[in-house]
Amino acid sequence: MAQRQHRFPGVTRHLLREAVIDAAAEVAGRSDWGSLRMGDVAVAVGISRQTLYAEFGSKPALVRAVVLRRTDRLLGALSAVLAGTGGDEQEAVRTCCRFVLNAARDDPMVTCLLTGAESGLLDLVTTDSAPIIDRATAALTGHVLRRRPAADPRRVAVAADALARLLVSHVVLPDRDVDTVAGEIAELVGPYLREVLSTG
Repeated sequence: MAQRQHRFPGVTRHLLREAVIDAAAEVAGRSDWGSLRMGDVAVAVGISRQTLYAEFGSKPALVRAVVLRRTDRLLGALSAVLAGTGGDEQEAVRTCCRFVLNAARDDPMVTCLLTGAESGLLDLVTTDSAPIIDRATAALTGHVLRRRPAADPRRVAVAADALARLLVSHVVLPDRDVDTVAGEIAELVGPYLREVLSTG
């Protein structure tokens, strides 16, 4: 019983954070991310602004938490998509790129991060994008190694990291159509990944 009591505050905090993230997404969905107000989120959850700021510190920190959860969900969906691809590494990379870039271009939150004037939001996908890249690299590396467990983990991670960074770059600067970008990234990363897997 004592152990359960000791763990309860941690569980409660996790549930609070999840409720706040849900509320932030819901409140922003009714207007836009640029006009999201911390006070509105606090009211939606039923907590004070003081409690909200004590947990997240600032609006950019809250938006970061939402971004990272969306990233995790996107990567989960991507894993399901990649599970249906065959053994052609270059085509798998192309499929990955199409899925991620199309999802980003259809997401109003991404649009807000890229076009909003509020300080700190653009950093989440530029100078402060390391958490997104790290998550994507880990997810892509894990996917490849589950299918090819004999492959060199370090070299697979190199390919995954390069792919993640290229995708984030093209999300931030969407200057061409998705199919063209996906094809070019696949031409670059696919052969290296094929070579890595052929020696594994």
